[in-house]
Amino acid sequence: MHLIVTEGGAGEITAWKNIKHINYTALRKRWQKILLDEIGNNLESDRKKFKKLKNELYKKLKNGFYVYGKGKIKTAKEAGRYVGRYTARPVIAESRIKRYDGEKVTFVYERHEDGQKIEEELDVFDFILRYVLFLFNV
Repeated sequence: MHLIVTEGGAGEITAWKNIKHINYTALRKRWQKILLDEIGNNLESDRKKFKKLKNELYKKLKNGFYVYGKGKIKTAKEAGRYVGRYTARPVIAESRIKRYDGEKVTFVYERHEDGQKIEEELDVFDFILRYVLFLFNV
């Protein structure tokens, strides 16, 4: 999921206030809670099973879910270019798809957390599902 957030805000009474520091630890934990709560609230079955998974995720990922902060976008033009880049290109470049044998798709990507190149193989239908879910930010 890609988001652009402001580094400040204003209220009905308060004038614009800049935020000089974003606490990524708090942001990661908040993102984890919101996402897991939303999934849990929208399940029609297996709520018990999901609650167990949710608890395991909280134990395993004590710092929350991964959040990547690109940095400050200084102008509206730069923001437009940034958004345009993501809306005008495919989710995965064809050059990153290494093999397709009619049943499995092998592809590579770079993990944001550590810059490591990862090669993954998925059943073609799982690959398509992941692609479609990414397109619709599900």
